[in-house]
Amino acid sequence: MVPTIVDPLRADWRIVQAAAMTLANGGQMEQARDTVRAFHAQLCEIRVLDPACGSGNVLYVALELMKRLEGEVTALLAELGEERGALSLAGHTVDPHQFLGIELNPWAAAVAELVLWIGFLQWHFRTHGKASPAEPVLRDFKNIENRDSVLTCDGTRPPAARHQGVSVQFFTDAADCDAVLDFVIQGNSAQMDDPAFVQELAAWLRLRPARAVVTGDGLFSACSGNPVLPEWIGPTLFGMVFRKAPENDKYRDQIRSSAGIAVFVGDRADPEHWIKVGRSFQRFALQATALGIRNAHVNQPVEVPSVRSEFARWLGMPDTRPDLVIRFGRAPAMPMSLRRPVSAVLV
Repeated sequence: MVPTIVDPLRADWRIVQAAAMTLANGGQMEQARDTVRAFHAQLCEIRVLDPACGSGNVLYVALELMKRLEGEVTALLAELGEERGALSLAGHTVDPHQFLGIELNPWAAAVAELVLWIGFLQWHFRTHGKASPAEPVLRDFKNIENRDSVLTCDGTRPPAARHQGVSVQFFTDAADCDAVLDFVIQGNSAQMDDPAFVQELAAWLRLRPARAVVTGDGLFSACSGNPVLPEWIGPTLFGMVFRKAPENDKYRDQIRSSAGIAVFVGDRADPEHWIKVGRSFQRFALQATALGIRNAHVNQPVEVPSVRSEFARWLGMPDTRPDLVIRFGRAPAMPMSLRRPVSAVLV
């Protein structure tokens, strides 16, 4: 948010400050104030959109940061001889109408609108004391829309991830992602405590490129950012460093640095729907790759039966079997796992 919204605004603001002070030092006070007023007017018309806003946390922070910048603007106007706060008290100010959100969950959409107004009014009373804000205090800007933000040009859902018999839930709100993270940690902890799971995982690791090429399967270590190691030392090091606490910390860092999480759920738990889920994910992954968005599996919540049932209830789908959990976001490209030809694996 800071690099995309605040940094460009502050770069412009530094230029405006320099121009205004140059005019003021030359005795052109009105021109100096006009320069700052023009920047303030621009600031009050900028729009910020979160297309999956959840309960409005990102928009709230954007409002807070832009109000701080507005405070610097009105402070400079006061230094230049304009009455402090005059613009804000007149209703010409950064306010919730500039912060737009789209959210599929109706409850979260309502909360997002409320959160923005709470943030705006808190800032007003911190800045102006008991002075009343401009009337009406609360206005229906219709800036938070309760709908799906993923649309094609004709207003329909795009083909990516859409497949009959498969539901896909997307989570981008930090609180929701942390809730999914809790299930990931539960699942990962259970797997790490299971010697049979750890043994099977070790057998699937491909620690050097030559081995990965020969087998054409398994988990090539470089694909997950791990070092490439000789076969004679790799298993020993794996046994020494593969521990529950560091692995859980790794998943915390990975999920909290991701843009969001997608959960794929088949309508029924049978081979037909497992194939449908695979097709749905494949379409999602191909579209994400085309857009330069990385994705990775964090399937622990669906791989441990006891955690999976709790996860399904949290999703609001207690009678289903969640199939895939995928984190996604912007990241450097990693090496891809090698795979055998389809003809080599069909029975």
